[in-house]
Amino acid sequence: MKHKLLKSSFFILFSVLSLNAQSPYYYYYKGQKNYLELDKSTVNLITNSDFSINETTNVGLKPYTLVQENTIENNKIGKVEYLNEPSLSEFFQKLNLLKSKPNIKSIGLFFKRNGASSIGISNYFYVKLKSVNDLNILQQFCAQKNVQIVKEVPYMESWYIISTTNPQFSSLEISNQFYESSLFADIDPAFMFNYKNNCTNDTNFGSLWGLNNTLNPNIDINACQAWTISQGAGVKVAVVDTGIDMAHNDLQANIYINTSNTSQSSYDCQTSTSPSIVRTNLSNYNHGTHVAGTIGALKDNNLQVVGVAPLSKLMSVSHSLWDTNGTISAELASGISWAYQNGADVINNSWGNQGGQNNMFSVILETAIINAMTFGRNNLGSLVVFSSGNWDYYGMDYPANFNDNILVVSAINSFGLRSYTSSGGVKLDVVAPGQDILSTKYNNQTTTSNGTSMASPHVAGLCALMLSVNPNLSGQQVRDLIEQTCQKVGGYPYASTTGRPNGTWHIEMGYGLIDAYAAVQAASCFTGYDDLIVKDGIDDMGYEPNETTQYMWASSDIWIRKLPDGIVNQEHQNPEYSPTVPNYAYVRVTNKSCGTSSNNAQLKFYWAKAGTSLQWPESWKKIE
Repeated sequence: MKHKLLKSSFFILFSVLSLNAQSPYYYYYKGQKNYLELDKSTVNLITNSDFSINETTNVGLKPYTLVQENTIENNKIGKVEYLNEPSLSEFFQKLNLLKSKPNIKSIGLFFKRNGASSIGISNYFYVKLKSVNDLNILQQFCAQKNVQIVKEVPYMESWYIISTTNPQFSSLEISNQFYESSLFADIDPAFMFNYKNNCTNDTNFGSLWGLNNTLNPNIDINACQAWTISQGAGVKVAVVDTGIDMAHNDLQANIYINTSNTSQSSYDCQTSTSPSIVRTNLSNYNHGTHVAGTIGALKDNNLQVVGVAPLSKLMSVSHSLWDTNGTISAELASGISWAYQNGADVINNSWGNQGGQNNMFSVILETAIINAMTFGRNNLGSLVVFSSGNWDYYGMDYPANFNDNILVVSAINSFGLRSYTSSGGVKLDVVAPGQDILSTKYNNQTTTSNGTSMASPHVAGLCALMLSVNPNLSGQQVRDLIEQTCQKVGGYPYASTTGRPNGTWHIEMGYGLIDAYAAVQAASCFTGYDDLIVKDGIDDMGYEPNETTQYMWASSDIWIRKLPDGIVNQEHQNPEYSPTVPNYAYVRVTNKSCGTSSNNAQLKFYWAKAGTSLQWPESWKKIE
């Protein structure tokens, strides 16, 4: 971050950067060199347990998280991407800057593979002895190369795991030196093959191709990557549908509860009362529970499935979706209005066909939808998401097609092609996974369903992820960012289209397949201005009031010292009041936006004597 403010408060480490003149990457396989193409967009960080993400604030990385790895060594490890792919010289500059960080143990590189996803290396490689009696040879060579023997691989005689300890040399370089010494029978560079996706432990996650498509990796919404930034905390999603099984063990903890009036936590459109009802005597009674699971099923509970926004709260607004007495439009309008007036940030509607194709419209229903998009979220606008409908090629269902501010969603299959049952048309905005979608079913079960009804909740969940990281976005801004970040899948002829300002568009695919990771990234730094914050905890996103941090004195961005010693990231000290001897505060300023700071911001510093009865701002003094 470029900023002149409080230069003395930043802990900055300067180092001389050396540029590698070439990148001769290869490994040995069956005696032959296999050359590798460097992927400059990504690196693997392997750190010790003391590492803080704040150490890499100024390296130009996308938001990331590290996973504690306890199986072999007490490391943290994570795949980290650059905001913009650097040139070759810039890549080595950034690499050397990362290597200079004291708590980084090793940096693994990634290599491109003929159009497939890149594959990386960590700080490990494998060595096979020529003889079981050659362990001393391995020990001596490891000491010479300053690497460590971790352990012998169980049930693999003479194979050992080796760990690098010097970040200046990658495990690939060291493993090649072991091979070229001719002292050992074989070497394996330990490429990090993705045999299993570990972004969640939900037992049926492997069947959720819409979130992580292992057969066609480029045809999913990139949920795992998006979850490193947001999981939808603090956002309420109303499901206007046949009702949610609120006791379902993969949903129950995420069901919205109105703490001030628990009887108003859900709503049934037909009885105009709370709670909502699941009418199990009807054939479609599982529909609402299935939709809700795709939006907000629990994550990492070792159970069934996971939703797109697994920390969001689900508001059940129920209706049979059958017109039994001629008042269905009024009833659904009532449900949508109840939702936004009770704080729904997003309203999912996986239903339609209310007569619009026959030029029979409902003013009361349209009024409720427009009001939600206008007055919801304290006039920022609730996001109203509709499925496009099924079985009519270009004849989109009403009311999805009556207003351009509705997010209209059609369905694709796992190959990136429009599902053969899905409706498209001139009002179509985006597509999402909608064929063979596994989700929750009434009575603690799961089931697979098809249709645009299954696609729409993917988009509703994405809206929740975005609003969680940036609740100040207007409804229009959310819609724009989703459309601008879509993936152009399926080989369709996307093209510039009048009235479609957010990129190329196609009548069967809209702007394309939603990309949760790209959209959440865009939302997280979308402010329209530079946004400087001082975080009072690692989970502080800069929104006030911040209710996530229990003890501000434990902040990694604010350090109190008794002397101007420049010591940060080591020890917080209690200030001692003295009229003549000052205390010192070191503050790390973070630019939350994606733009460079204007360099004209001011930091206001306040202090107060300790006391339990102090009132803001009367008891506080400002230091200019």
